[in-house]
Amino acid sequence: MVDLARKLPLGTKRLRIWTNLALYWDSIAVDLSAPPLSVPAAGGAFDSAQLGFRGFSGFLRPQARLFAAGALRYQRVHYNAPWASSLEGTYTRYGDVRAPLGLQE
Repeated sequence: MVDLARKLPLGTKRLRIWTNLALYWDSIAVDLSAPPLSVPAAGGAFDSAQLGFRGFSGFLRPQARLFAAGALRYQRVHYNAPWASSLEGTYTRYGDVRAPLGLQE
């Protein structure tokens, strides 16, 4: 979920989502009835914030061709990508991620 309250000009009816990945959505919903999110303010002091390699979650059906959150077995981790070619693009580097998250270093 992303809280867009007070982040868009009044009367905004269209929103473009841009990414460097090939993502396809069947639909996107906007919930106007949800209570405000309780998100801790960034900028607090953290001892560490590390991003590390976890691997790739297994599929419930090994022959599945499309990714879907409900089709993944998060408990089963593979260390080789389940697709033929490597993905190109700019991704977050492994290691200390306090700066990219806007947290105090």
